[in-house]
Amino acid sequence: MNVHQWLPCTIFASFALAACGGEESLEVEQDVQELLGNTLINTCTVNEASEIRDAQRMGRIIASSLSFEICMESAIGNGFTDDRGVNVGPYAPCAGDPYAASAIGLQMGKAIDAAQSPNDLELTCDHAARWGAATANGYGHLDNEEIALSDTYRNLAANPTLLNRSRMAGALWRFGLETHNYRESSCGVPGYVATRESMPWIADQCISHIMRISDSCTASCGSRGEAVRYYNGASGGSCVCVSDPHYAVGIIQDQGAFCTDPVEIYMDDEDDNNNTSSSGWIGKISSTINTRFHFCRVDGLALSNYRGTAPQDNYAVVRLGRTCPPGSEAFGRYFDNEDDSNNNSSVGHIRPNISVNSYTQLEMCLFTASPTASMTSFPSFSSMRYGVFADSSHNSAVDTGQIYTDDEDDDNSNAHLRNFAGAQGFIHGGSNTTMEMIRVR
Repeated sequence: MNVHQWLPCTIFASFALAACGGEESLEVEQDVQELLGNTLINTCTVNEASEIRDAQRMGRIIASSLSFEICMESAIGNGFTDDRGVNVGPYAPCAGDPYAASAIGLQMGKAIDAAQSPNDLELTCDHAARWGAATANGYGHLDNEEIALSDTYRNLAANPTLLNRSRMAGALWRFGLETHNYRESSCGVPGYVATRESMPWIADQCISHIMRISDSCTASCGSRGEAVRYYNGASGGSCVCVSDPHYAVGIIQDQGAFCTDPVEIYMDDEDDNNNTSSSGWIGKISSTINTRFHFCRVDGLALSNYRGTAPQDNYAVVRLGRTCPPGSEAFGRYFDNEDDSNNNSSVGHIRPNISVNSYTQLEMCLFTASPTASMTSFPSFSSMRYGVFADSSHNSAVDTGQIYTDDEDDDNSNAHLRNFAGAQGFIHGGSNTTMEMIRVR
């Protein structure tokens, strides 16, 4: 599809960016599958796109870090003074802000959730106002984040200092929160200082502050992430490596295993003559008359193709980032769930997976085995016991099991989606679904 003027990007926890330019812009019509999916970039200079993309890669990594969450909580609750001597917070709700009348703890959690939204971004660079504007679509919306930037930000990209790059990164998080109905003007509060007290500016300042204080980190994190300084007021604390959430995946959490970022997807299976069942090792997954998946979000770049024989040693994980890790390909399974009084639900950021009334769509990444692949055992994630979807004959299987989901009986529309052939040995079925899994650690 030829999309002119609009630049779809992924914001916050899965942010990837390009910029729009002006006088010396290039109209580039190219598939940017590796960054954003099937879309086109137009009217963007190469240099601007490169500078802003670098800034936003660091921004999305910061937004997914514990340092960012602590900074947000500190700024919202008590306020702090950043590395430039600027006072940030405490938060004072604007009239109409989401959860404006709620307890401070809930306000913190909801703001952080919005700042880590995996929604895509539609970006223009032709706004006439000094800063730009965002389209408010309601808290927790699933639409694209629609943001219009002014020449102010194009000028920042043209002068790529650390300060300017941090300002650009912060601004997109500020406008992103505005799409979730957080406000920074017309607040109805006498003496309100938007650039200190509003939620969008607090997110802006936490991103930009952590980006600047992390610049002095010397830790080498390789291609999988960046060193982020642990938030501790203006000067910061120690540096830790934080993975790029662009390639996040979900592995099957074992019973009793501790996961720092759990995700749940609940499927309301067929009500009449229900035959949902399970056998063997299924980790923390619950399979009774309904099915509740328990996944743990981890760095997908730690995984790779297994050295073995296809299809026996193929395996799959759930996709939780914008793109499947290198070496794997995206596929999916559509589950037609119970039609009547459906109770489908989810916990955590599950996108690009879908859990809505009457159906669930699991997006997955398939790693195809090869006799020349380098991975001979599965990596450790904080010593957690976990598994993946794979055939019971997989060479790395410690335990094996399977679940059977009794899907909707009437007018069933179950379907395999894209590139499914390599997974049919362990995910299969017609109007119902069988999913085989193995414990690998």
